[in-house]
Order: sequence, then structure tokens, then C-alpha cells
Amino acid sequence: MSFSDSGSYSNGGDHKSFRQITRERLLYEMLMPEKNGTPISVWKVLILDKFTVKVMSSVAKMSEISQQGISLAEVITRQRQPMTSFDAIYFIQPTESNVNAFLSDMTGKSPLYKKAFVFFSSPVSRSLVTLIRKDMRAMKRISALKEMNLEYISMDIQGFVTNNENALEDLYSDEENHQRADYCLNVVAKRIATVLASLKEYPFVRYRGAKALDATTMTTYRELIPTKLAADSGDISSKDLKKVVHALPQYSEQIDKLSLHVEIARTINSTIMEQGLRELGKLEQDLVFGDAGRKDVIKFLSTNNVINQESKLRLMMILAAIYPKKFEGEKGRKMMELAKLSGDDVVAVNNLRLLGPVHTESKRSTTGSFSLKFDVLKKKRAARKDRVGETQTWQLSRFYPIVEELVEKLNKGHLPKQDYPCMNEPKPTFYSASQSPSASPVLPHSRRTPTWARRHLSEDGYFSDSVLGRASSGFKKKGQRIFVFIVGGATRSELRVCHKLTEKLDREVILGSSSFLDPQTFLTKMKQINEEEEISLDDIDI
Repeated sequence: MSFSDSGSYSNGGDHKSFRQITRERLLYEMLMPEKNGTPISVWKVLILDKFTVKVMSSVAKMSEISQQGISLAEVITRQRQPMTSFDAIYFIQPTESNVNAFLSDMTGKSPLYKKAFVFFSSPVSRSLVTLIRKDMRAMKRISALKEMNLEYISMDIQGFVTNNENALEDLYSDEENHQRADYCLNVVAKRIATVLASLKEYPFVRYRGAKALDATTMTTYRELIPTKLAADSGDISSKDLKKVVHALPQYSEQIDKLSLHVEIARTINSTIMEQGLRELGKLEQDLVFGDAGRKDVIKFLSTNNVINQESKLRLMMILAAIYPKKFEGEKGRKMMELAKLSGDDVVAVNNLRLLGPVHTESKRSTTGSFSLKFDVLKKKRAARKDRVGETQTWQLSRFYPIVEELVEKLNKGHLPKQDYPCMNEPKPTFYSASQSPSASPVLPHSRRTPTWARRHLSEDGYFSDSVLGRASSGFKKKGQRIFVFIVGGATRSELRVCHKLTEKLDREVILGSSSFLDPQTFLTKMKQINEEEEISLDDIDI
């Protein structure tokens, strides 16, 4: 995981959310370009590739796109009919195949469109620019050529993915040839850079530093993944980033919603009772917080016949992550036989165990009211500590993602630099006299006020019935943004924490990842990772 503590912040005026800015740039900056100071023809054709289709659909509906004068949206790889009286807006990735397809559209005796306004999702290589310039027939029909720096998919008003679904496998496999991993890191880095460019941010970057056991131990490739990503893997440097940066009906509706919520609650409660999830959830949390151990799991598995195989697998994986040594040899085999795990399930448990133990601390608890050894306390390992000062709303809500603790430490300036070094350490002159060296710098002005808003927009940049507009209305005058990027996959729990911390810290916390994982997807990936070479869970950390 990588942190970015934004160097710019809202110093006045209304704060616009990450997703809102993305949406406005696509709808108003890209879909309403001007030619010689006047808008282009009323109706246009929008040409996308497979990736930019996802980018566009993540923030705008087709009806909203149509309101910008788009009569038709097509994919560049498909065969298309000529529409010579229409201008075309191309929103594509800067790849050789896309550029060749575009040039083919605009050349020949019968070009497909009248004029072309070309917007690339990320920076274009010099070779592709040269390829376009050489085609004089196409050049005559190009009215605009611009890098939009929008090569990410918005998952939420504060979350995005780089659409690298196989990042976990690509980066943490045991192959000696790291070309695939390097390529994956380059793509992820490039797409993170477009996020920062869209927001006009140039943050200080903190990343999980590699740790060697001793002077004779070689640092592995996996340990260097956060370092490589924080350095944009050589393809995108800090200098490059700096260049890129520029009443009755209402009552009935409420009743319907209430009925729906009651039905949902009833279904959830029924599932919890039928599958024994209350007892299972309590045991899982007790394991993580050091209030239960291996014997408690054995007792639970021996007496509970309700839970399904997936729940048993998850329980075994939690135990293996906290007590990896207790899954070695005969002990581990017996535990998995007791849980009746399949061959694939055993592979998943062993792979998670080989990822290495999670960070744990000893937790002391008395063994009972009477003991022959009066002064001996039992030690248990805890992967999480109960958070002081926070009330628990629900019985099974003790667990919290580690990202919550790390972001709070970063906000206070307490994130250890030996664990999370800074890629581009700010100079002391950046700080005011009242700031400590660990705090984030404050620049004299904000770079967040977008210059591409149009007069016909509402105050929040959305149409009046927009759900996104209502959701983002609370973003007013926030402090410096914090970016968090998790390599290998993030979860909805971590995204929820970012929303929570945004309100708590009064700073927008934006979560990015190579993909978003649900429990089933994570279990599947754990069954697929090669287990021949040991890797560390810290490598997939922050």
C-alpha cells in the first residue's frame, strides 16, 4: 500500500469530490470542446475503446452523455458505418492499435467522420505522436489532440481502481522472470499518475519500505514492490508528474423504503441464524484480537455442524495467518482434516500461511480464577488492538482494517519513517513555524478550483436529480487530501474506512487499488497463487 499526502488543499471555496471532478472533466471538458472559440457541431459521435468505456460508464449515464450532444457511442475496434456529417470525439488509450484504427477512420476517399477531436486517456509516447503527424490526410481532419489523464475507473465518490484484476498473481508469483510484474507496476503507476493529474495534485509519497532480516539477507523482488510503485517504476517520475499536473407521494415512497429495509433485515437475520454466523463471527474477531486461540477453534469445529465449507475455510485462513507455525506438519494436517477441507482449500490455507504472519502483539489474559502457577499469565497473539475511545455500535464490529490505523498515524505525523519512508521528502522551508517536520506542508494557494466548469451547471456540477450530486454535497472546504493505494486488491471495508476518516479528519481520503476484492474472489486467488516460494504478507501491505 502506498500513501500520498497531498501538497495542495482547499484554501477557500467549495470542495469538489474526487468523483465529481472526474465526471465534470469527462462531460464538460471533453464532450463539449470548442473550435476557434465556438462549440463544435450539435450532434457528435463518441468513439471509445474497451477500457475507456469502463471509465466513462463509471461516472455518467448514457442519458447524461446524450445531453452533451452525443448521438451515438461506439467501440473503436468494431466495424462502423460512415457518418460524414458528424464530428467524432475519440476517448481512447494511447496504444498503437488505437492510433492506427483512428488514422484509418480519418483517411482514404471516404473518411468515417467530418472532423476528429482526439482525447487520450494517458500521456502519449513520442513515437505515436510522430505516427499521427506523418499522416497529413488525417492531420487535416484533426481539430483537437489532447491528453486527458483519465485512465482509472471511479468506484465511489472517494474510490477508484486501476483495473489490474490480475495484479496479485502478476506481482506475487514465484517466476524468476519479473517482466510481467514490471509491466503491471508500470501500468498501475501510470494510472495513479492520471488520478493525481486530474485532481491537479502533486503529493508527497509514503510507501512500505523493504526490510531485510540482516546484512546477509537479500531483499526480494516482492519486498521492493511498494518501493518500485512509489518511484512509478522509472516510466513516470516525479518530474513527469509535475508536468502532467495542470406529501403523499413522498410518504408512500418512505413506506416502500421502510418495507424494503425490514425485508432485507429479516432475510439477513434468517441467514445469520441458519448458518450460525453469529458464533462464527465472534470467534473470528476473538482470534484477531487475541481473545481466542487454536483450542477454541478445535472446540468450535467439533461441536458446530451448521457452518458451510467456505466459512470453515475462512476460519482456517485466519488461524493460519495469526499462528502459521501451528499449521506446519502433523498439527496443520489434523486441523484441516477436522475442518474437512478440500484439496483446493488446503492450498489456499497453505498459501496464506506462506504469505507470512500478520503483525501481532502478545496479549495477556488470566487462565482462570485459580491456577497452580499463581503468577503465570497466558499469552495470546493479537493481530488488532481494541481502539480506545470508540464505541461499538454492533456486537460483531470490533474488527477494523489496518488502513484505518495507518491513515490516522499519517494524519498526526506519527507514521514511522523507517517502515514508511517518503519518496519525495519535503524541504524544511516548506513548513511554517508552527508545524512539526512530520506534518504535511501547506501551500499558499489552492490548485483545486477547476477551470473547466460551465455556467449552465448547478452549484455542485450535477443535474438536479443526480444522486452523485446529493452524495457529494458535504465536501466543503476540506483539508489536504490523502491518497492510499493498495497493490493486489482492496476491500469494501477499507473503502468504508476512508469515508469514515474523511469526516473524522476533515480531509478527503481517496482509496485506490489494482482491483476490488470480495471474499469469494480473494479465496479463489489464494488457491491460484503458486506456493513453491515463500512470500511475505507485508509485501501486500501498505
